[in-house]
Amino acid sequence: MWSTFFKLWKSGQLKLPMRLMRLMQPVYQAAFLAAAAKQGILRRLAAGPVTLAQLAEDFASDPQSVEALEAWLQVGVQAGELQVDGQGYSLRGKLARELAQEKNDAWAAFLEEGLSLHYNLLLE
Repeated sequence: MWSTFFKLWKSGQLKLPMRLMRLMQPVYQAAFLAAAAKQGILRRLAAGPVTLAQLAEDFASDPQSVEALEAWLQVGVQAGELQVDGQGYSLRGKLARELAQEKNDAWAAFLEEGLSLHYNLLLE
């Protein structure tokens, strides 16, 4: 496996995919933040760590939804906006902490609009 990877790396065939993946990171981060703010997840985590079970009580209606919630929270962890430890999920990123504050609701709406309306207009 590693020999194939190194051959591709040396040949330069991985440069474009690597650049594209780096380009997508802020898109995932922004989308996660907008959705987490809209759904109330950021505000729920602002007071400190919350277990998956506690979050599921508020944000998931059945076992499949709990799995989806956990996978979605992992997107936030990978984006650097959440962290998870033995106590549960908590806010990690500065943007997540700022968007969790009620005084920044307009900025959360601004982010959501940019991602939902403007992004779609640019693609079409």
